[in-house]
Amino acid sequence: MIVEPDFPDHWKTRMLVGLLGNDEAAPVYVLRLWAHCQNRKQWEFDLMPAEALKAICKFPGDSAQFLTSMQTAGYIVCDGPKIRAVNWETYNKTLISAWENGKRGGRPKTDRLTDRLTDREEERREEERGEEKKRGSTAAKPADSIDPELLDWLGWWNRLRSEGLVAAGVEMNHPSKGVLAGWSRVRNNAALRSMLQDRDAIEREIRASSFVRQSWFRLEKLFGGCNRDGEFIVAKLIEGGYRDGDRSTRGPNVRANDAATRVGPGPTSETRIRDL
Repeated sequence: MIVEPDFPDHWKTRMLVGLLGNDEAAPVYVLRLWAHCQNRKQWEFDLMPAEALKAICKFPGDSAQFLTSMQTAGYIVCDGPKIRAVNWETYNKTLISAWENGKRGGRPKTDRLTDRLTDREEERREEERGEEKKRGSTAAKPADSIDPELLDWLGWWNRLRSEGLVAAGVEMNHPSKGVLAGWSRVRNNAALRSMLQDRDAIEREIRASSFVRQSWFRLEKLFGGCNRDGEFIVAKLIEGGYRDGDRSTRGPNVRANDAATRVGPGPTSETRIRDL
């Protein structure tokens, strides 16, 4: 059974500790469930009511609370009486493979040449993984490795999308490179973080503007994107620069375009979006 070194301090584990009333034995309850999976050689159970889960994990409190907490923290998924240990099979692929080989009489035989080729392939893959780490790749991350604060922003943005306030949602489990790069800007810029502190004010301005409901306004734009004048888009948004009918605070480019529209043919809507 594979257990990562940071398991006791992983954000999911700490969440479970809090959900169980600051019970510092929470990591042990999870380990007992994983041990049960290994002993039974399965990670999906068709019939495991709350009392059974409590007994397997030796949790001393309320069984319903424990079931809900384990599910909220992301360690199990429930479907009626069915329970699945989340990602257990992913982390224990080697163990599961050994089980399958055991059913067939052991590991398949290979000649020495094949063994050498396999070893070289594994070495090549290890080298590639090392190079990716050195480059600090910004590829999409699984949900378990995403900053909890960013996850909160992703959930908020998707709620706006469900209400039709923004044009496109974001992927919770695999944020785009643009979103991850934008969040990195936020983490490294104190002024930008300060602008994003009042999320309620940001949401009020989004609700007051039909302009930001167009496809140009994405979460990465909010995370430190700038307009042509070099202004942070979030700063202009908070100042009311995109508010419907409020021309006085929308900046010189927009006011010039408005004047041009009154006297004759002006720039297209696409040009105005670029100016903002």
